[in-house]
Parts: sequence; C-alpha cells; structure tokens
Amino acid sequence: MNSNIFVIDDYSINLKIAEFVIKDHGYFDVLTTYSEAQKALEYIVCNRKNEALLPDVILLDLNMPVMDGWQFLDRYKEIISSLVKSIDIYILSSSIDVREIQRSKQYTYVKGFLSKPLRKEMLEDIMTTGLATAS
Repeated sequence: MNSNIFVIDDYSINLKIAEFVIKDHGYFDVLTTYSEAQKALEYIVCNRKNEALLPDVILLDLNMPVMDGWQFLDRYKEIISSLVKSIDIYILSSSIDVREIQRSKQYTYVKGFLSKPLRKEMLEDIMTTGLATAS
C-alpha cells in the first residue's frame, strides 16, 4: 500500500523545503501540497470513503490566511468520524509559543508539534514511532 502525506502551508518556500526533504528521503510514496487549508479539507471530505486517496499523515501550518490551522483542526473534528482511515496530523509551525503547543494537545488526533523547517529526523520519528518530537 502506498503511503501518502499532505503538507499544508501558505508559504511556498516552506512547501518547497518540505517537498525536498520528503522526496529526498523517500519515506512517502505520494506527496500532495496545499497552500490553502480549506482546499485540503475539501479534498478529504470528498474522498472520506476512499482509503487509498486519503493521506496517512498531514503536516499542518498554523498561521495561514482564510482558514488557519486551528480552524482546520476544528473542522476536521467534525468529519473525523466519517473517515474510513485514521490520519495522523502533525503541526509544523515556526511558532515556539508554549500556549500553542499546549493548545495542540487538546486535539487527540494531533500526534506532535514540530518546529520548522522540516528535517529528516522528524520524518524518521513519524515513520518509526508515529510520534514526532518537538525540537
């Protein structure tokens, strides 16, 4: 089975860095990037019954226009029970605000809080343990 990852970030440089790291290390077979959280959520809703099309992992930025990461998480909570697959979400943020890290722990489906930029070690943690360390 193919492994799929979504990276959601409004800043194109961050998407390129994540794309490079993910492709360079080959941990995922399919990489999809979104510059708008709303578009990623719409895709998930439309494909919620198709396990092969849903991501295994989502790397989510918090500070984005239109729909920010928190709004994405709140909307995701509304659809999670309709998904045919469990998706691990990791926040990938430039923020090191302890309040945001604590807030992320309120979402049981958020598996970790990662500090940008994405690094090989973070992917290794996600792939080997399913949990990433915030570093």
